[in-house]
Amino acid sequence: MGNHTHLKSGGKLAMFFILLGSAFFCLFNETLLSVGDNLLMRQFNLDYVTVQWTMSGFLVAMSVTVPLLAFFINGYSTKLVISAALCLSCIGLAIDFFSPTFWILIVGRVIEGLGAGFITPLLFFSALTLFSPKHRGHVISICGIACGLGPSLAPSYSGAILNSKANWHFIFLLPFLAALLFLFLSVFFVKDISPHKSPSPDGLSVLETVFSFPCIIVGIELLSNKNLWGILVLAAGLLVLSFWICRQFYLGKRKKKGVLVDLFSISKKPVLIGLLLIFCLQIANMCLSVVYPMAIEPGFRLSPEAASSMLMAPLAISQLFALLAGKIYDRWGSKFLLFSGFSLLVLGFLALSVLKSISGGALAYTFVSALLCFVGVALSTLAVESSIFSFLPSMAADLSTAEQESMQIGGAVGSAACMAIFQACQPGSFGPESYISAFATLSIVMTCIYVACLALSWIVARAKPAGEVEK
Repeated sequence: MGNHTHLKSGGKLAMFFILLGSAFFCLFNETLLSVGDNLLMRQFNLDYVTVQWTMSGFLVAMSVTVPLLAFFINGYSTKLVISAALCLSCIGLAIDFFSPTFWILIVGRVIEGLGAGFITPLLFFSALTLFSPKHRGHVISICGIACGLGPSLAPSYSGAILNSKANWHFIFLLPFLAALLFLFLSVFFVKDISPHKSPSPDGLSVLETVFSFPCIIVGIELLSNKNLWGILVLAAGLLVLSFWICRQFYLGKRKKKGVLVDLFSISKKPVLIGLLLIFCLQIANMCLSVVYPMAIEPGFRLSPEAASSMLMAPLAISQLFALLAGKIYDRWGSKFLLFSGFSLLVLGFLALSVLKSISGGALAYTFVSALLCFVGVALSTLAVESSIFSFLPSMAADLSTAEQESMQIGGAVGSAACMAIFQACQPGSFGPESYISAFATLSIVMTCIYVACLALSWIVARAKPAGEVEK
């Protein structure tokens, strides 16, 4: 079993810094091309649905590697796993930098997604293994900030590159150099902390993973583009996923070797509810990061830069609250953070739901309401993540994998569902104000979701951490 107790504080911090930087830049790649869709459509003569595969291909690849990660963490050297993730990212970025055609670009994006899928669960597992449980909240808040800021800052970086009139290929240069640097550093500073308990994966589980999770993501993407084939693809993915869940539960219960994610050991009620809450919080993330700027730019006649500021400013402020929340969790536990986080989400979306009735000062009102939502997401996510890891600390690898897959599918479902509700309200049909009206209607639905989440969070708040009593 990997031993980390011999590592000094400096060694732990160096390893943690490398994992943080690696996660930031691997996830930074996710939204690198989100502002370049129009340019790619013109250059390669594509429609909007096709060009979206620059994002969808990345997410589909992540959906394959995330469920496999618990097995790799448990069975192989930590240095090998992080090196493999960074190598895949470097290869994908290099392919994209030199890509002469759109489909070669997609190949690179898929390879980048494979690397990114490894990195996030590994970051959380390593952080929880390296540091004392009394610092759990603070450490998880730092991990969450690194993972959240990466995809949030990438569009601004890409926009700056494109606004400078540079070739779009140069978007990939900085993340390639960063991934190469962290790959070099990992050789010297990343130590093995893996348990080494799974010599070989269960073959049927791997096949189910490779088929089910990509089918779910692709099916949702097809449905979001009003392609009815998405129903068949999604149904097939959900059917195979049910077999995957049953098999992982069976293998875990029987203590069989090769289990990918030991669902039997993490099937405590508070953990499952926590994973459901994580899923729902990703829906809020998608509503705020995708639909919100799409609504306020035409609704308030803002420039793209102003709309970006209306998104980035509350997001940045919420990350400061996330750091503070980590300290609060370590000192007083999860109850205050859970209730305050979900209450702020309810208040924020409730305020946005009456936005169409606001006349004077509507823009400032929108900013404050969105800030409440962003802070609510930051506090709630930190509280739920810290809580579920405290229930089963010895299952950190399996919990990290399950949590990240909940976020992946929640993000895909949230993006498609929020866009579908928003578009069903026919924004643009009655002038700029209709965008605000459509988003207000979406906010009513979101308010109802987070009232239910607030009630469910009571179960998580009442549960006691393993081997300790909350203060």
